[in-house]
Amino acid sequence: MDNDLFCTIASAPLDELVPTTADVEWPACDAQQGEQWQQVLDQLIDWALQPELIADEGIDAPSRKTLRLAARLAIALRDAGRPTPDRIVPDPNGGLVFVYEVANGASEFHIWDDGSVDYCIFDDTRLVSRHILV
Repeated sequence: MDNDLFCTIASAPLDELVPTTADVEWPACDAQQGEQWQQVLDQLIDWALQPELIADEGIDAPSRKTLRLAARLAIALRDAGRPTPDRIVPDPNGGLVFVYEVANGASEFHIWDDGSVDYCIFDDTRLVSRHILV
């Protein structure tokens, strides 16, 4: 079938633009924050393409499946208006941790190698809250 004919059948041409009421004040629309999230996604892509960048003695590189889950989490956090993590670090067993540092503690999204995700809150180094998300 001719491509032009198929496109005409599949969708009628738009005669005019459709106005939207996008919320440009929403944090995910912030250009700087968008660039920071893009850097996070680029880092995850680099690790998927070159696992030797983080594989080391005693540290298993995350699988592509784990990195794909981390990217989906990053996109969900970005779309929810959350700031980028302060650090993204591999765990020794092929998982990843998104670390958010706060005064006297931290919060973390831990993406485990089995596909599960935890959200943990620490007071100094003491775990005070753990939520299993997936």
